Amino acid sequence: MPTTKKMPVVLQKTQEFQYLYRLIYTIKFFDNVGRKKVYGIEIRYGDIIEKIEDISSVKKIVITLLQKLEAEKCSPLHLKDVVDDFVIDQII
Repeated sequence: MPTTKKMPVVLQKTQEFQYLYRLIYTIKFFDNVGRKKVYGIEIRYGDIIEKIEDISSVKKIVITLLQKLEAEKCSPLHLKDVVDDFVIDQII
């Protein structure tokens, strides 16, 4: 069973909202390479928590996305759509 670990916390504050952005990682097993650390993102706003645990095994890529989410003050409700678009852009 994969475990999710939380990395250092980055806090984004505005007058109306307070979002908490976290880089997280999970250890996953892949048939061709064995165990590998994959990185994801968690966003919290009060009781609303959204996370995607497996965005990339390249930490720098996920940190870049996390910085963009913070800069744009992305809501947890939009995390999945933003990550989907980001991943597609990385492929193209």
